Amino acid sequence: MFRARALLEPEPRRDPMWPALAAAMLLALTSVAFAAISVLAPPVTTEHTAQSAPS
Repeated sequence: MFRARALLEPEPRRDPMWPALAAAMLLALTSVAFAAISVLAPPVTTEHTAQSAPS
């Protein structure tokens, strides 16, 4: 009787983990790339045209 019940019960559904891992990996790589670009980018220099204009 226990075997019949076990055969009739549906298997527990297991959600795949790879989509969540792929999203987390993409987010991690994107954030590391953004941080590296932010550190390696040259500083922004602004020049006021009014100061360098001939008088």
